[in-house]
Amino acid sequence: MFLNNVYDEKYEIRLAKYDEIPEIMSFIENYWKKGHILAKNRKFFEYEFTHNGCVNFIIAKDKKTQEIEALQGFIQASEEIKNRDIWGSILKVRNDHPNTPFLGVEINERLCKITQVKNILGLGLNPKTSLPIDRDILKLNCDKMNHYYRLNGCKEYKIALIKEKIILKKDINIKQLTPKEVFSIDELEEIFDFSLIKNQIPYKDKWYFNRRFFNHPIYKYRVFALKNAFFVIREQIYNSSKILRIVDFAGEQETFSALYDFFENLIKDYEYIDFYNLGFNETYLTQSGFIKREENCKNIIPNYFQPFVQKNIEIYTVGNKDAVYFKADADQDRPN
Repeated sequence: MFLNNVYDEKYEIRLAKYDEIPEIMSFIENYWKKGHILAKNRKFFEYEFTHNGCVNFIIAKDKKTQEIEALQGFIQASEEIKNRDIWGSILKVRNDHPNTPFLGVEINERLCKITQVKNILGLGLNPKTSLPIDRDILKLNCDKMNHYYRLNGCKEYKIALIKEKIILKKDINIKQLTPKEVFSIDELEEIFDFSLIKNQIPYKDKWYFNRRFFNHPIYKYRVFALKNAFFVIREQIYNSSKILRIVDFAGEQETFSALYDFFENLIKDYEYIDFYNLGFNETYLTQSGFIKREENCKNIIPNYFQPFVQKNIEIYTVGNKDAVYFKADADQDRPN
C-alpha cells in the first residue's frame, strides 16, 4: 500500500490489465508516436509486454474521466521472479491538457515499488529531457554506451560514411576460436554453460534468450556459441548493401579476443560489423579487430534504419553502475 498523496487523489496508479491493451495502444498512437508498431500491431505488443496474462505497463488513470493520463512500460530480463531485473521502456505523460506536476517521475517511482525487482535499467535516454532529469535532478547513475565497429576493406560504402578507413591487424599470438551457430535454446544449452552468467546484471535466463532471439516474431537473429560465451547478431539491409550488428553477448568477455578470424570470414559480404555495448573490456574488442567510434569521429556508422539516418547516434543508459548493456537490451533493437 502507498501513502495517499496528491497523485492518489487524482489518479489510479497500478499495473495495467489485459483488457486495457487497446487503451494503451491508442495512447501510444495519440500521444507517443502515430503509426508506431506498438500502436498498430497487437501481436507484437503482446510479444513485447505480456507474459502469462500480465501486462508490463504501469498506468495512471484519471479517477473522474477513466482516461489514461500517463504510462510506463517495462521489459523483463528473466522469467524468474526472485532474480528479476527489468528495463524501462515507453514513459509518457499526456501533454494535451494540464497534468499533475512530475507525474512521469511518480510513475517511474511506482514502477520500482510495484514490481519489487532487483534492478531497473534504462537505455535510450533522451539527452535533452530524461537524461538531465535522471542525472542532474534524481542523481541516478547515467552513462553512455560505447560504439565499436569493424570495417570490411571494400571500395565503396553505401550505408557507412567512411573518411578514415582503419583496419586492425590480427595478433598472431592469440589462438583463434570458431563458434558454432545454434538454432534453438536447446542447442545453445548443449554448448554454453548458463551458470557463468547467474551473477550478471541484468540477470538474463534461458527463457529470456529463447523469447528474445529464437522466437522473435519479426527479426531473424543468428546465435553463435562457445562453451563459455555466446553472442547474437542481426543482418541489416539498406540501399542494396548489408551490415551486421552484434546485439547481445553473454559469458566470458575474454573469449571475444579470439574471434578475429571468425569475424574476418563473416564480414566478407558486409560493409561492416558494429557493436554497441557498455561494460565490455575494450582490449578484447580491439584484439578482435573492432575500433571505438568516438563522438568526434569523422566516420559515420549509422544506428537508425527505420527510417534510415546517416548519422552517428549516442545511446545513454541509467541504472546500476555494475550493469552491462548491449544493443538488444530494453527496446533498442525493435522494429518501428
